[in-house]
Amino acid sequence: MTSIFKFVKLYVLILIDSIKMDINNPHDKYFKEVFTQIEPARSFVENYLPSEITPFIDSSSLEIMKDSFVSKELKEFYSDVLYKVDMEGENGYIYILMDHKSYPDKAVSFQMLKYKFLIWEKVIKGNRNWKELPMVIPLVFYHGKEKWNIQTNFSDIVNVSNESLKKYVLNYEYILCDLTVYSDKEIIGHVLLRLVMFTFKHIFDSRSEWLRNLSKLIKSLEDLSKHKSGLSALETFLKYFMSEADLDHETVKDIVIETFSEPGGKTFMTAAEELKLIGKKEGIREGIEKGIEKGIEKGIEKGIEKGIEKEKVEIAKKMLSKGSNHDFISEMTGLSDEEIEKLIDN
Repeated sequence: MTSIFKFVKLYVLILIDSIKMDINNPHDKYFKEVFTQIEPARSFVENYLPSEITPFIDSSSLEIMKDSFVSKELKEFYSDVLYKVDMEGENGYIYILMDHKSYPDKAVSFQMLKYKFLIWEKVIKGNRNWKELPMVIPLVFYHGKEKWNIQTNFSDIVNVSNESLKKYVLNYEYILCDLTVYSDKEIIGHVLLRLVMFTFKHIFDSRSEWLRNLSKLIKSLEDLSKHKSGLSALETFLKYFMSEADLDHETVKDIVIETFSEPGGKTFMTAAEELKLIGKKEGIREGIEKGIEKGIEKGIEKGIEKGIEKEKVEIAKKMLSKGSNHDFISEMTGLSDEEIEKLIDN
């Protein structure tokens, strides 16, 4: 096992120790951390909206709006994101409400209607010369324990049976993305999107099921490790499921150690190459200055070492901010007490 590869495993183990289990609204934080990134957002629009409407939506025009319309009282049950997007050349919006209760809720239809009004109100207040309201496509993202068994038409929750009166009933339909009906193989799209959807799909599984899923999931993250944000995405994932799946730090660390061992550990070699590349660039610069081929080779080696040392310092700083003691930091990073003290002074 190379020193760089050991370092990547070390990073993950330190990361696990730094995770606090008392995260407020973990569903909301995990959902928004992924769905407010442009690539996963576009991937969701392209892969999970009904096929009859995707041809009319220009996903390349997608903008992530910072507005949230869920009140503080309801944040325990809902998260939301709003996308601005071109629909046949006109501005429109896709509004996604994440329902993270463990059961279907009729009130969602009413909540979505209220949020549509709030979006339109914002448009009207922002443009006194408005002529028409923009299209707002509502979508409910659900990951409860049981299948969604409620009609998606708003009129179905209005008490009216007389045909003459029905024309006075406001009606609309929301799109439903119910993760309970998707198999693991049917979860597709951008690697970050797949990760969050897989996690939400299985978050209510039993502890023993999660133990099996965790090892399987980490081994399958080869694509994730190819992205610059791969380790960051892994951090987000670990924070969420450790707070929800009732898994303690030591259990997760044991699974990671086992998973990162050969041959499964090769999964994260590409992520390790990012560290190598940092060092390689420094080494090439140093070698060029010396002007000889051997100097370049030696410079690359020194550059790699410098890159690793820099990352060790960053991890040590993070551990200090989390309150880790010096002995543990020294054990995990290889830094001396003097080096750690210098970090405190700086």
